[in-house]
Amino acid sequence: MKQYASSERTKKAIAESLKGLMQKKDLNHITIREIIEGCGINRKTFYYHFRDIYDLVEWMFNREALDFLHQCNTLSTYDEAIRFTFRYIQENPHICSCAVDSLGTSYLKRFFYQDLHDIILDVVRDTASGMGTPEDYLLFVTDFYLHALISTLLDWVRRGADPAECDKILHYIDITVQGNVRASLRRAAEEAALARI
Repeated sequence: MKQYASSERTKKAIAESLKGLMQKKDLNHITIREIIEGCGINRKTFYYHFRDIYDLVEWMFNREALDFLHQCNTLSTYDEAIRFTFRYIQENPHICSCAVDSLGTSYLKRFFYQDLHDIILDVVRDTASGMGTPEDYLLFVTDFYLHALISTLLDWVRRGADPAECDKILHYIDITVQGNVRASLRRAAEEAALARI
């Protein structure tokens, strides 16, 4: 157990060193030597924990995804979840931009999809309560809006995650979603009821 705790501390120290460097330069200009000098370890220790810098970036995201998920579990509405996600990106712009460049958009899509899916699905189920909307349509609506949200987030990251743009995007999302989800769930429920007649 002590060895695991020590290993986790070392990984976190390496990650913090990389984060500091990422605030000054692009990932493709950062060397392992700079990372290990920033946290006071040797090259062998770095390679004991990570294959390369990209493996380190992926670990950072996976680690932060766990913290992100635990915090997301305390959120009660899709609006809170979306605002929380935007705030996470605003607080970690270098990491998010770096992940888009080095790990690709598909990795970030998985990162946000896993953490937000259940929250959005719960909101959709609450909205559909008592309507009789088929389960497969609830899942479809969840995926539809979730993919749209994640694509919007990633586009915002690629443009530099400008905080000034955040409120405008959130407002547009609210206009787009407000009332439309309920209307589509009700229509799906009505069609399902007609099909049973």
